[in-house]
Amino acid sequence: VTVSVLYWRHEFICCYEQPKKLVNMGVRASRATDGGNPQGTAAAVPPTSNSRPASKQKANEDAANRAVFGFVAAARTGAFRAAPDMECHVERLGNVQFKCGVDHRAELVTSAAVATVCGWRKSNEDAHADAAFALQGPALGARAPRSAIVQAFAIFDGHGGAEAAEAARGCLTDILHDYHDAMAETFLGCGGTVPAANAPCSNQREEGPPLAADWMHRLFLDLDNEVLAALPAGSRAGATAVVVVVCKATGVAICAHAGDSMALLIDRPDSDTAGDCDDECNASRGDIPLRHRRLTASLHSPNDPTEAARITGDGAYVENGRVLGRLAVARALGDRSFKLGGSSKESAVTAWPDVVAFRIIPNRSTIVMGCDGVFELQSESEVAAIAVSNGDAAVSARAVVERAIAPIGGTGPIPGGPGFDNATCCVIHV
Repeated sequence: VTVSVLYWRHEFICCYEQPKKLVNMGVRASRATDGGNPQGTAAAVPPTSNSRPASKQKANEDAANRAVFGFVAAARTGAFRAAPDMECHVERLGNVQFKCGVDHRAELVTSAAVATVCGWRKSNEDAHADAAFALQGPALGARAPRSAIVQAFAIFDGHGGAEAAEAARGCLTDILHDYHDAMAETFLGCGGTVPAANAPCSNQREEGPPLAADWMHRLFLDLDNEVLAALPAGSRAGATAVVVVVCKATGVAICAHAGDSMALLIDRPDSDTAGDCDDECNASRGDIPLRHRRLTASLHSPNDPTEAARITGDGAYVENGRVLGRLAVARALGDRSFKLGGSSKESAVTAWPDVVAFRIIPNRSTIVMGCDGVFELQSESEVAAIAVSNGDAAVSARAVVERAIAPIGGTGPIPGGPGFDNATCCVIHV
């Protein structure tokens, strides 16, 4: 392992000092990682095919090329520290008070918290947000309440700077306020369209509540336009996003994401939410098996055929697993240089999210949200097991993040290795 690490470090150093070597490795050296003006003077490499690699060997080569390219671009911008920042910052979420004089504590999630570590990066480009709303509206379902509290939680994984993630954090609450009526119709009138809590376990996705996908899609585009307007001139910043909106009173939640950040729903084996778990994904906490379901089915890679088709349809191309050879995700907020016409579903890089509705059971369901820095070095099962290991979400979130960076060492940043990227995790014990 030591020899392998030294070899890779040697290759990265050589590639950084001699950009022409990147061309020989099949990587375009003349472009920056996250957008903006081309850099370097190496000859251009013709665009590669948008199809998936034909063999595992080719897939490994492509992954290595992308890792080297990202490392060199980051090194050029001085993105790394001389020594990693291992301090874990933890913040409790969901502690809200309403001025209406009514005690709504029973409608709030039991515990929620976010933890983040900077790692080798010079700055932490991740951001998070949480908000709570008192919905009012006519009961649209037979047993639906006329009012309820909903809570929203979000993680934004920034790239090319922290501006996009910070802008999204700053305006998410106001934009959610604009969708009060849509949320009320979704959560107060959701009877019958979300899988029953005792439904048979299935990997198939169910249709969401009425208007759920519609308003969440529009919300993400509105959020993206606000982010684009807030970015300073010349900024190349963007951010992936995962947002979860929870209504504990009705037992319904919605997850929407754009990019490679992920979310999991975890249930104990005796949970009534068996219909929302994934049988093939099991972990263990002591002698208690766990079941979880990934809420974010796609990681929106430019190599995905669906994403590649949209990218090429907008006149762009995929090279070395990146949009225009620069951006490693096909969906994100910000990234102004890829959205000259503003935010839309058809943009080469779009903020249009995937949306899924699911059932939750108080005191039994746990939701985990995390950026790729959390999930790249841990399996979903490992994250699920750690997340439910403690009833205090702050303890669980810290444990997930600290395990993601646990193997970090003094050998310097290794692409795809511990601490190479910021790591942020949000745990929600419903």
